[in-house]
Amino acid sequence: MKRAATIFAAAVAAFILSSPARGDQIIIGIAAPLTGPTAKLGMQLQTGAEKALRDAGAVPIAVDDGCNGEAGADAAGKLVAANAKIVVGFLCAEAIEAALPVLT
Repeated sequence: MKRAATIFAAAVAAFILSSPARGDQIIIGIAAPLTGPTAKLGMQLQTGAEKALRDAGAVPIAVDDGCNGEAGADAAGKLVAANAKIVVGFLCAEAIEAALPVLT
C-alpha cells in the first residue's frame, strides 16, 4: 500500500510540475463513500489520498459519493464547482457511472 501511495504521489507531482500554471495550486478531488456501510474503506482512501496529495503539493478536496448513483452525481458536481483538475476514488460502480457524465 505504501508503494502505491508513493507512485500515486509521484504521478501527481509530475502532473503538477508539468502544469502551465506552476505557481497555482492544483485542486484534486477525492470521491469516496464517507457514509454508509462502506464508510470505513472510504475514510481510509480519503486519509491516504489527502496525505499523498499534500505531500505532492496539491490541494485535496474530499466529497462523499455515498456509494450510490445520486450521491455520486452530487459529489461530481461539487468537484466540478471546486474546479478540481483530477478526480480519484469512486470505489463503487453506481457512484462513478452517475458521476462520469458530470465530470466529462
